[in-house]
Amino acid sequence: MLFVKNAYCKLWEIEVLEKYAKGRISTSDKTKTGDYINSNWFATFVGKAKDKAEQLEGNEKLNILSGKVSNVGRKQDDGSYKNFTGVTIFDFEVMDGSGNTATAHNANIETVGEEDLPF
Repeated sequence: MLFVKNAYCKLWEIEVLEKYAKGRISTSDKTKTGDYINSNWFATFVGKAKDKAEQLEGNEKLNILSGKVSNVGRKQDDGSYKNFTGVTIFDFEVMDGSGNTATAHNANIETVGEEDLPF
């Protein structure tokens, strides 16, 4: 597993369940040539992030304050293993369109500038 801190992503959809929320996010990485490599992830929001996720509708930009990426192998019926990669988000803040923290979602949280966003 890899731990994540201050990573930016786009939330495409979210479903809040009783004990956690699940969603679909994407990240972008700019190459040396200026092209972008996009990655899509299934995300699980737990703890503090689950409570904050109840206010989300999808289509928001997020700064993941803390989380982890896991690649878990599960044994299949035929005896082989299949790997499942996912992101677990423990805490995040919502960014507004200008790259700053959206105060409606995040009261008293430090703002992040446009130059810090990868997208």
